[in-house]
Amino acid sequence: MQRDLHRLANESFDLCILGGGINGLATALDATRRDLKVALVEMGDFGGETSAGSLKILHGGLRYLQHLDFSRMTESVRERNALMRMAPHLVDPLGFLVPTTPGLMTGKLAMRAALTVNDVVSWKRNRGISDPKLHLPAGRIISAEELKKRAPGLPMQGVTGAALFYDAHMRNSDRFTLAFALSAAAGGATLANRVRGVEFVLSGSKIEALKVRDEESGNEFEIRAEQFAAMTGPWRDLLPELFPGKQPKREVVKNAGVQLVTQRGVCADTGLAVPGGELDSEAHLQRGGRHYFSTPWQGSILWGTQDKEYRGGAGGVANSGSRYSGIYSRNQPGTARFRSET
Repeated sequence: MQRDLHRLANESFDLCILGGGINGLATALDATRRDLKVALVEMGDFGGETSAGSLKILHGGLRYLQHLDFSRMTESVRERNALMRMAPHLVDPLGFLVPTTPGLMTGKLAMRAALTVNDVVSWKRNRGISDPKLHLPAGRIISAEELKKRAPGLPMQGVTGAALFYDAHMRNSDRFTLAFALSAAAGGATLANRVRGVEFVLSGSKIEALKVRDEESGNEFEIRAEQFAAMTGPWRDLLPELFPGKQPKREVVKNAGVQLVTQRGVCADTGLAVPGGELDSEAHLQRGGRHYFSTPWQGSILWGTQDKEYRGGAGGVANSGSRYSGIYSRNQPGTARFRSET
């Protein structure tokens, strides 16, 4: 993969993507497979901000059961399956324990029902995965004795057992992101990092090009394309500034997520999900606060995620010095498309 600025400046493209996180790079790969000529620019490093600050879990959508959002659960299962088939060398099945306690929504009966619904919705979860070692087993309820063996550091007061379900876990999210970049480039996309969007070039109401600046040399040039897609995550607030003239103020509601890395945890080789976060006001079925997760990761334990509304600039958490933090758009998907006619 080469940083070919000459090609960006001198050729025309079907699609120009602004933003080189996991969403932008996955879109670039998908577009190249549809025989589109693709350009992508990233102002920093590929996957260096929000994409690097994740909990490394490929969720299958069990958490959406509280919202009774079965379509989103189905979509999550389908996407998890696709990524497990695409990158079996980077994804592993991982069991997660959810302790049960006396109570209508926190007891074994409620969790057994939840696992049953999850298994029904995800009945295609292993389709097309040839390696049996990567198959995700059905969920089950375990006793307090088995839970204590699996999670010896867990306080057992009031705990009656646990629900055990399986999800997917990335061994290395940076390699995962880079794999999309390399695959998109191999498919013909032209990618360049350290290139910042400066301004859209308009002809009437039509976007003709995107003026960009090479952060290494300071040189500016234009990228011409039929369509443009902004995959800039929490930096979407800056999009109006790319249009010439005064634009309406636009603010995207953002959340800050923070993960902690420790040397020891409750479980050595199994994920753990325990309530303790803020109440999920959008859930139809309340089980208490949002769950915190602990997962084994590269010989350490990754804890997260804090999930709170964030009102600062998009670079605030990302530039705080923490490798395992990120800001993301809360109220909309990460894509804004600008067609030729605005």
